[in-house]
Amino acid sequence: MKSILLCAAAALALCSVARAAEFTPEAAAAYAVRQNKDLAAARHVIAEAEARLVQAGLWANPEFEFKADFATRGSRGDRTYEAGFLQRFPFSGRLGAQRAVARVNVALAVAELRNQERLLAGQVLAKARALLIVDRRLALNRESLELLERIFRQTSSLAATGQTSAAEAGVIELEKTTLQLAGETLAVEQRAKLAELNALLGRAPTEPLRIRGALPSLRAANADAAAAKRRPDRLLAALQIDHAQAELALARAQRWEDVGLGVMVTREREDQSYDTMVGFKVAIPLPLWNQNQGRVAETLATRRRAEAALAARDLAIAAEIREARVRAEGLSAVVQRLRGEALALARRNTQLLQDTYAAGAASFLTVFESRKQRLAVEQNALAAEEQLATAVTDWETRTGFVPGNSKLETRNSKETRNSKPR
Repeated sequence: MKSILLCAAAALALCSVARAAEFTPEAAAAYAVRQNKDLAAARHVIAEAEARLVQAGLWANPEFEFKADFATRGSRGDRTYEAGFLQRFPFSGRLGAQRAVARVNVALAVAELRNQERLLAGQVLAKARALLIVDRRLALNRESLELLERIFRQTSSLAATGQTSAAEAGVIELEKTTLQLAGETLAVEQRAKLAELNALLGRAPTEPLRIRGALPSLRAANADAAAAKRRPDRLLAALQIDHAQAELALARAQRWEDVGLGVMVTREREDQSYDTMVGFKVAIPLPLWNQNQGRVAETLATRRRAEAALAARDLAIAAEIREARVRAEGLSAVVQRLRGEALALARRNTQLLQDTYAAGAASFLTVFESRKQRLAVEQNALAAEEQLATAVTDWETRTGFVPGNSKLETRNSKETRNSKPR
């Protein structure tokens, strides 16, 4: 019965593993861009801006006027009826200016969404790559435990011949316990990071998830300047200038209010006879006291502020990309040395001393110290790889890298074809 239960538990575990979604960090970022719940809500902002664009092109509704006058004295029943329609026309170009503002607002909504996608992709890449580092730490922990187990068996065989003491076996047991506790801590960290990553992917925190793949490497630097120009937050800053310019044109157009044109029909009854008259009505606003000068001055100041903000944004983006690249290039060299000559030397020394100890020609403390040195090199290499992955992820985020974002870029070019940001 017990064996049946164990088989059933193993089968359930295998099914759970089979159902686990498996992603590379880049695939996880692309999936998050499509499925993240906050981004799904943010996409409705574009629809709102598009609806305002439709509203901005509509004329004012015509006005129907009716008037009736009745005589209050005498018995002749004199009365007058007057009816007509009045339509207001934006002769100053106000509707065109409003549509220009609304078009820039649509472009701003798209650029804002793209920037949110850029930041989300950076978060997902960082957390997924951190999980890869945790997996490597767990693998190193298991490898260290296996190495300690071999040393422990050698120590036990030597103790049987009186060549070593029980104290040395106790030291190994303590080290094993320390490594086991470190492995449990890493397992807790892994589960917590998986829950965080699931949330970013728009999945339930307990859904099974596996991250596989390689850590990133830094690409060529010749595209840094072009990437900086395409960054969504830079596009947002540039569109703010277009928005201020469109608002300025609208403020100038609003100095003249709409002209009203109407047709009136009047019917009068007097002395038992009827007279019908048709007339026209014109209402022309005169901008004598209010020429919207305050709003015009405000939009001029807003445009100058947007231009200054764009210049500051360009400098900040260039500095951010350069900082991440310098950090990544330096760490890449460190990782190569740690994974190359330093680690090879540590492994060679450990193996040599372990073989010597097995032959009884070396002390336990020497072997143990060699093993700790090798573990320190391995841990330093993992720490450097983690810093390198963070630096490369920062560089990708700062250059606007979003895996699988070509569809949105196509849409953005279509939405902003009437807006030409600086």
